[in-house]
Formats: sequence, C-alpha cells, structure tokens
Amino acid sequence: MASITTPLAHPLTGSEEVVDRYEAVRQYSLAQILAVWAAATIPMGILAWVVAPWLGHHLGGRDPFIEALMICFNAGLIWMLALVLILVRREQGDLAWPHVRDALWLRVPRDPKTRAWAGGSGGGCFPSPSSLLPLSWHR
Repeated sequence: MASITTPLAHPLTGSEEVVDRYEAVRQYSLAQILAVWAAATIPMGILAWVVAPWLGHHLGGRDPFIEALMICFNAGLIWMLALVLILVRREQGDLAWPHVRDALWLRVPRDPKTRAWAGGSGGGCFPSPSSLLPLSWHR
C-alpha cells in the first residue's frame, strides 16, 4: 500500500521534512467496516421500501409516491451526512475544518515537483457546458 506524504516546512528553520499524513490513522477491522456499511445502507433501505410506500398513501398531489421517495431519500442523505460527521469526529477528535478537510481528502491537487496547483487557474470550479444543458429546456 502506497503512503501519502506531504512536505512539512518548519517555520523557524525553513527546512522541509516528508511527513506521512495518514500515519496516525488506524485501519478499521472487518466488523467495523460492516457496521459502517450497515449504518449507511439499512436506513436508506427502510426509508425506500417501508417508509416511502406508507408515506405515499398519506400524501396528496399529482404523484404522491414520487414525492414520498424524494422526502425519504433526502432524509436518508441527511442521515448519511450525520454519519460522516460522526465518523470524522470519532477518528479526528473534533470537527475543525483542517481535520475535516484532511479526513475527506478535500485538498487542492498539487504538482508533486513544483507544489503548484495542478488545476492552474482553478478551472474545475466552473460547471461544464453539458451540465448547464438541462437549463435550456423549458416547459
């Protein structure tokens, strides 16, 4: 397994040393992996197969089942967000932005030789024209 290292610059000496960012991260056991998988999938399954049909019978409107599915899927996504925050808090000790950014790998890609941003001008921040195409259709 490859190690992910980053240079660590010392502010007083200006020297750099290579530090493994994931050295302190402990690998989950098989039981923990299955528990996280179950915690993410079982609530979504219950929401989709049990709660959504029940809720569809109690909603009015043009298509109550689709509305019930959308409500349940959004509730499931909120649960998954909460689960991710719980796991990050448990692994990192707190939810400070630098810890969350490291845990979720939200760092800007950098060129390993020059340490410059790999994207250059940040072109990945703008939507592609194909993602804007659905906006052109109106009813």
